[in-house]
Amino acid sequence: MLHFLLNLTEMIIFYNHDFVCNFCRLSSRLVRSEDGSSALHLWQEYLHHVQAFLSGALPSDFDGLSETQRLCEVHQNLLTSQHAVLLKRKEIPEQLTQSVQEHFNSLANLHNETLARIMERHSEVRNTAAVINMCPLGSV
Repeated sequence: MLHFLLNLTEMIIFYNHDFVCNFCRLSSRLVRSEDGSSALHLWQEYLHHVQAFLSGALPSDFDGLSETQRLCEVHQNLLTSQHAVLLKRKEIPEQLTQSVQEHFNSLANLHNETLARIMERHSEVRNTAAVINMCPLGSV
């Protein structure tokens, strides 16, 4: 069910920028409600979803590349917002158990790796678009 929701989320993100705001509000509520483990779980699931998206094959047409570029930008913005929300929670260390702190640190590392991979994908999209643009029509 979660996989279905994450795929649906990707479609919603593509078509509805308001989703980003709603996702961040949900994360904020989880953090404020002292449900840190649920907020971390949400973050972890989303990171795994983005990692799966990034490991997919790069499209070979301009429309597909444009969609991929846009999804990368949305994922990058969402991850940045999510990280900022969760950092507020980290600023109150007495509220975090050691296991939650370790989980947070592990996810922060995965988060940074994911953002770096998004930047790599941006570069891959630009390079592929340049190659397609340079090739005569029908020779790719």
